[in-house]
Amino acid sequence: MPGIAFQVAASTMTGQYLGAGDFHRARRSVLVACGLAALVMTSAGVLFYVAAAPLSAFFLGGYESNVVPTCVRILHVIAFAMLPLSVTIVLIGALRGAGDTRWPLAISLLGFLAVRIPLAIYFVDGQVTLPLVDYPIMGLGLGVVGAWYAMVTDIVFRATLLAWRFFHGGWQRIVV
Repeated sequence: MPGIAFQVAASTMTGQYLGAGDFHRARRSVLVACGLAALVMTSAGVLFYVAAAPLSAFFLGGYESNVVPTCVRILHVIAFAMLPLSVTIVLIGALRGAGDTRWPLAISLLGFLAVRIPLAIYFVDGQVTLPLVDYPIMGLGLGVVGAWYAMVTDIVFRATLLAWRFFHGGWQRIVV
């Protein structure tokens, strides 16, 4: 993914500028990397949305495949994940480059364990039994597309928390 290239760049530039004591350039390099990653990945998202059917047919061996309609729906969902995904990827790299590794780890764990997995179960199944209390509730029953909705929700959640950590500025005071 192109976001990984911007992540590496943000990590490197953040570490170098913080090492030189130039906090302004460290912050600016992260924002530039976020902007460029967002531009590239959002453009890919637009392509995913607009050309979902031809892309699905190409990779699945033609329009006659029964999976194409589901794949089109999934690509439409993924298209909306590109912007927050670009921010998430770059900010994780920037924070790591600053030596702030605990926050990205904690945010990733929280996103997976408290957002993505529970929502995936709820969105995918028609009925969900709550653990520990053995109480059934109605799920959304969206199938595999529901799992992708949960993924997008998790990515937006993580992007928000990572942006909060970045703008908070605590990463600039980490001593490595």
